[in-house]
Amino acid sequence: MPMSSAVRSALQDCADKMQGPSLRIELSAKDRVGEIDIYGTIGQDWFGDGVDPQTFKKDVADLGELDRLNVHVHSYGGSVYEGWAIFNTLDTHKADVHVYVDGSAMSMASV
Repeated sequence: MPMSSAVRSALQDCADKMQGPSLRIELSAKDRVGEIDIYGTIGQDWFGDGVDPQTFKKDVADLGELDRLNVHVHSYGGSVYEGWAIFNTLDTHKADVHVYVDGSAMSMASV
């Protein structure tokens, strides 16, 4: 049975309130420290939101040469397929990567 537009709208409003921005990337050039917040779905969710690996890899590369990369996570997980690509981007980065769980890191977000 198809989802009614009212139910879809209510679910979208709820998701918007829960998640906010899914990905924030910031650079502190003075210290050569990158800051990444991954809040929300790993991979795209039903509404097209979430952290996708192509954008993530490009955004991390755009930070340039870093000595340290701080990653803050608050996510209930998501796509294993897309999560492994995000993991490998962090795993192969030349900087020291430090991961902090700001709330929860469930399912694929815990890898």
